[in-house]
Amino acid sequence: MLVKAYIADALFAALRHLCQMKTERGLALVERIRALRGAKDIRSDRQLTQMAGVSESAIRNIQDGHEPRAEILARLAEPLGVTADDLLRDLPADQRMDEKPKGIPSNLLVLTKENQIPELVGEKDLKVYASAQGGTDGMLITYDVIEHVKRPAPLLSVKDGFAIYAVQDSMLPKYKTGDTLLVHPTRPPRQGDFVLVIRTNDDITHSAMVKQLVSRSDQRVVLKQFNPPETIEIPSGEVQHIYLIVGSYEAR
Repeated sequence: MLVKAYIADALFAALRHLCQMKTERGLALVERIRALRGAKDIRSDRQLTQMAGVSESAIRNIQDGHEPRAEILARLAEPLGVTADDLLRDLPADQRMDEKPKGIPSNLLVLTKENQIPELVGEKDLKVYASAQGGTDGMLITYDVIEHVKRPAPLLSVKDGFAIYAVQDSMLPKYKTGDTLLVHPTRPPRQGDFVLVIRTNDDITHSAMVKQLVSRSDQRVVLKQFNPPETIEIPSGEVQHIYLIVGSYEAR
């Protein structure tokens, strides 16, 4: 009984310490976000979340100690002019989630980043469609499969998910030529998402472009380009599909 009570007390102490670490990390992260927000003249957390296209409660959840998903952190980082890695970089050691709590017996498992189960990666069955340079403002793609790559977690159980190769640098530094872009065929994109826009064309070759979605209406689709900076407007009648890009593999 004494051994069970000791283990229970130790586990409780470990969980309490981890919760405290999460809260401290969250506060430090929110403090950094708000400092960058002020530097960008973004007046409130609400305005930032609207610009990022995330829930208004996202920052409050981080502050309360909830670990944000990588997608949420990346969305928040973009209006701030930084990356998700920049937001997390150089946090004090006692505020990092991968630190083992002090005073915990070494024979008790503490779940940290090192011993968590990694994200599942599927079979090498994700289709990569052919793409080629298509003028100065887009690309040409066909639905001819040129190879298969390993299926990543965001598309693990997504029927008809596919990939294409970036063939332009118009979205630097987000994507560069040769990057593999992972495309979700059915999830609706939101403001601020990166998208593959398929324009109406013949049945074999389709003109397309990879941009950031600014807005979409019955009259027009507004897109943002990074390199060089440009806002592009396309009549909605000329758009066949807008696919959500859920991730990418860097060119090797």
